[in-house]
Amino acid sequence: MDYKNWNLSSSFRGQLDGKIYNSARLIAGYSQRAIERQDEALNNVLNFNSGAANAVFLNMQGNQPISDYFLENAAFLRCDNIALGYTFNSVIKNGTLRVSGVVNNPFIITDYSGQDPENFNGLDNNFYPRPTVYTFGINLDF
Repeated sequence: MDYKNWNLSSSFRGQLDGKIYNSARLIAGYSQRAIERQDEALNNVLNFNSGAANAVFLNMQGNQPISDYFLENAAFLRCDNIALGYTFNSVIKNGTLRVSGVVNNPFIITDYSGQDPENFNGLDNNFYPRPTVYTFGINLDF
């Protein structure tokens, strides 16, 4: 989209349906994995004092049975990038100055409770998350 000296562009992609197996929830979800501590450590995954532990996870140690309980909807809409720029025509005689900014992977809209519904083989386990990257640019033409 262009308006006067401004321009804006963006790209989106998504998936309407599909299933993903939330293996990370199965492996890390049992309450015995959480270690109750009295310091400021960030390793507590359950609130021991309120009884918020889910009974499904109480004895999930060792070999876990595969269950459709951990299948979740993998529908999503991901914004791959957003680019915004402005061109200054009168800064330099017979030249232009363009200032721009780009954000890669700014957001994803999904109901999936795991980290990312888009991953290899439909199995959410041990993958590197996609980073959000900010890029700024200055372009001088004369």
